[in-house]
Formats: sequence, C-alpha cells, structure tokens
Amino acid sequence: MELKVEEVIKLRRKKLGITQRQLAQKVGCGEITICRLEYGENIGIRLVEKILDELKIKMVLSIAD
Repeated sequence: MELKVEEVIKLRRKKLGITQRQLAQKVGCGEITICRLEYGENIGIRLVEKILDELKIKMVLSIAD
C-alpha cells in the first residue's frame, strides 16, 4: 500500500507528538498551511521539503518513462 506525501507527514507528525501549530512554527508558516497540506492541497515543493526535513523524512522521487 502506497501512502500519499500528506499522509506520511501527518502520521510522522503525530508519532513525534508535534501539533500542526508547533510544526508550522518550526518551518516558518501558518498552522492553516500545515492543515491544508494534510488535507491534500498543494503548498509548494520548497515548503514541503522544509517540513520533510524537520520531520526527518527522506523522500525519493523518480521520473516514469
């Protein structure tokens, strides 16, 4: 079963015991932005990279032919 990026972020955040507000403060965005991301809205790759880094998540991308 493959998870979506937003699902992985939400699961990891909860596992670490971090609130949306705390994560937002750590990466320099608003709490609503984290909420929107976790509901699948596009928030931009640079911010997603910061969030992944903060949560110690490594993401590997590949291009399908």
